[in-house]
Amino acid sequence: MIISLQKQKSRMVFELHNLGFNDQQIKKLRSASRTLQKWFEMECGSDDGCIVRISDTAGEPIETYEGIPCLLTFEGNKRCYTRIVDKEAAARSIIKSIGEENDQCVFYIQTDPRGAALYAVPKEYLVNRKIEQIYPNGVAIY
Repeated sequence: MIISLQKQKSRMVFELHNLGFNDQQIKKLRSASRTLQKWFEMECGSDDGCIVRISDTAGEPIETYEGIPCLLTFEGNKRCYTRIVDKEAAARSIIKSIGEENDQCVFYIQTDPRGAALYAVPKEYLVNRKIEQIYPNGVAIY
């Protein structure tokens, strides 16, 4: 049975309301989730390049979400790094601030861009379980 996108959205909003979030918080969470998904897609790369983070000293790519975000492109065999706005850090900051206002759930950020980037997981689901194992049972925020 295929559920329409509108019904999926309505169900997501309903479940987030049940977890104690108001409409303004839900709007911000949805925006942050979409921003992260686009960011993670660009980390995988496209014909236009890919997002990498570089250390501020050596200019070498690093594997954390710290560092200077850049768009890596190629001109022939030459690597070109162009600094970009750190939308990932901004989205994570929004999620963190909203999470501090809610004691009923925790957030999980999924960096695989093939699905939702953000999940709200009720704390009660985490009894004797790791969030990495249980996050799909939370509310996917898209």
